[in-house]
Formats: sequence, structure tokens, C-alpha cells
Amino acid sequence: RGSDLAGAAVSSFEAVALEHVREFAPTWRCWLNADDLRPATLAQAQALGCAGVAAEWHSIDRRGMERARAAGLEVVAWTVRHRVTLARLAALGVTGVCVEGAALPG
Repeated sequence: RGSDLAGAAVSSFEAVALEHVREFAPTWRCWLNADDLRPATLAQAQALGCAGVAAEWHSIDRRGMERARAAGLEVVAWTVRHRVTLARLAALGVTGVCVEGAALPG
């Protein structure tokens, strides 16, 4: 992807891993992988200098998306297996979705 990691992001559940990436390549976009979009999770992502949060799809709702937007964070959902879920998340305005199985375009 080149030295600027164009069009990509580094993500991890481990804060220390993201801290190391930020030290090594401060211009690279990072996402905190998380189970939810609670205020504490979003605050941790901000403190780490992340551009967003990659959250488990069940936890993503309108209020969580509003909190993430207010915090200036992108939201990516993982792992979606059904098209109806994909459509719900798209309507909420997620930045991206990790998909598999029946959710994949056919």
C-alpha cells in the first residue's frame, strides 16, 4: 500500500499494538477493534489517536453511531453474515463492513 498506507487502516484489539503503530508510522490510520461503541470505548479510541472503531455488529445502533460521529470516529462493523444485517448497518452509516457467507454480493 506504500509508505502512506493509502486507502487502508491498521486495526487491533490491543491498545499497545496501536500505540506502536502510531510511533512507527504516525500518519497511518488506525482503528480500535472493540466489542461495542460505549463511551469508554470511543474515549479509548480517541486517546490512541484512532480514526475509528471496528465494532462487533450486534453492538452498533443509532445511539452508538451518534456518539461515534460526535467523537469524530469512523465505525466499521464485523463480522456480518446476512444481507439484512448489511442493509441495516449501511442505513446507520457505517464506514465499512467485514462480511462473509450469505452477506457477500452474489
